[in-house]
Amino acid sequence: MRIMDNSAFRKVMKSLKIWGIGALLSLAAPTISAQNGILFEGEVLQQAALSGESIARLSQPQLFGTARSMAMAIAFASLGGDVASMSINPAGLGMYRHNELSITPLVTSSRSSNGATGYDSNSKGRLALANFGVVYNLYEGTGRVVSVNMGLGYNRVADLNYRTSFQYDSSSRGGKAPTILDAMAGQLTANRMFPDSEGFLGYYGDSYPDLWGAMMAYNSYLINPVDDPDGAYWEADRVGVNADVGHFYDLESRGSVGEYDISFGLNIDNRIYVGATIGIRSISQRIRLYYGEDFLYDGAPAVNGSGQELIEQVDYMHYNQAADVNGVGVDFKLGVIYRPIPALRLGLAFHTPTYYSVDRTYAGQMAAMCYNNDDKKYYPSDVNTDGSWTDSGSDSYRFVSPARLMLGASYTFGRRAILSVDYQRDWYNGIRVKQTPFWIPDEAAYARSTLKRKFRATNTLRIGAEVKPLDRLALRAGFACTSSMVRHAELTGSAPLAERVYYYTAGVGFALSRRVSLDAAYQYCKTENSAYRLFYAAERTGDALAYIDASEPLSTDYARHNVALSLGVKF
Repeated sequence: MRIMDNSAFRKVMKSLKIWGIGALLSLAAPTISAQNGILFEGEVLQQAALSGESIARLSQPQLFGTARSMAMAIAFASLGGDVASMSINPAGLGMYRHNELSITPLVTSSRSSNGATGYDSNSKGRLALANFGVVYNLYEGTGRVVSVNMGLGYNRVADLNYRTSFQYDSSSRGGKAPTILDAMAGQLTANRMFPDSEGFLGYYGDSYPDLWGAMMAYNSYLINPVDDPDGAYWEADRVGVNADVGHFYDLESRGSVGEYDISFGLNIDNRIYVGATIGIRSISQRIRLYYGEDFLYDGAPAVNGSGQELIEQVDYMHYNQAADVNGVGVDFKLGVIYRPIPALRLGLAFHTPTYYSVDRTYAGQMAAMCYNNDDKKYYPSDVNTDGSWTDSGSDSYRFVSPARLMLGASYTFGRRAILSVDYQRDWYNGIRVKQTPFWIPDEAAYARSTLKRKFRATNTLRIGAEVKPLDRLALRAGFACTSSMVRHAELTGSAPLAERVYYYTAGVGFALSRRVSLDAAYQYCKTENSAYRLFYAAERTGDALAYIDASEPLSTDYARHNVALSLGVKF
């Protein structure tokens, strides 16, 4: 892909004659809905609103449940007889012939590895609740309906605690080094957004979220409009073309996605088991993102594209962003398990899409230190409070997460061993955005086409095994892998998205008595993500991108270690 300098970018802007904001917007970043156009995206640029990438990540489940199910990689679509069945295949509740209470605390730790030099801590851990549930035997009979059971429980769907920090340098050799300020200048140029005669650019609340960062850059004296006979444009006129740029990035996320279940399971002739679950999901996530740039001239004066020395130059800039997402969702799970022979079980479960309604608050602040080459003094650019913005209103989003299909088969070798295999398909290209707090022309149709273009269905294979060398001792192990949710990696470089996820699990179970059991599980999860950029302006032609102003492509992978302990009591 060819790289275009800032003058070429201005020519592209003028030739496209892009007027108005609407055509440039997607869910969070100003993406043109046409086949060709200029895109402004990136992990730093698109934090001001809930992006399609963020929705996909919030919709991605992890393998949590009881310690027994976690140790067997959640390969429980056909097994049943576990409290975790409520969130996997509720037909498994039909196998209960007694009441049971189970609680599973969890210790989770995540660490990120980046394709750049570490900047700060890249690890995050906490104590949490993986699963809690109670199963109650409502009916026990002697006819065709053998039993009816009800379950109430909580299951952790996803852990959102992680941190990633890194730094890298961009050299000015061979042309101006990429800076986010050039991309922000391009955003305002593309949207034909200029200050009035008194220098007032506009109110943040009256503008679209993707432009807030660029407005902060102007209010912090980092970019300025330029009058030109061929048409006005914006540029980062305090950054010399001979500057080497250092990039600093630190993102910390806290939170989780959990589900509260109400389930029913039915046993028919000890051969067919059916079940249903109403799931109420809760999303809570807090993101804190710091991005900074420093500009190094190696002792030489800063100069513009014509070789003239700059009177004022930026020494460094800081951009802090914070976003909180809180909301609820509801879905339904239906399942059936068939036992053709006593040792063999076949399972089928379908999870409807989860309908979410979430609110999001946002705060951003930009500041910089500049140097005046005439008076040889430094001065801060954050003297203007307009360099910060807090959006604390009720910004509601409504979206539908992927539907999910599970198939499973398990075989019991007497009372000594179990082998279970599950297949799962998640339709990420079926994500639908129902409402955003910002008006976008043809919003529903465009959001649908954008998500279908970026994402695809994933396939997951899960294998679990259990061996009982002694009546009161069980040894367990499992493996799971999930394929990529990314359809076109070159068009989804705005955020790290899961391309491959691997789970390696093990555990042990003890029957402390006839009514009390204790299980322990260890999970290692490796998530390999797609490459992404912190910011970019790019000309799109079909499925190809020609980058105009762009950060380096980066890669961030996550390794998670989960340790769970379950105490189960039958009564």
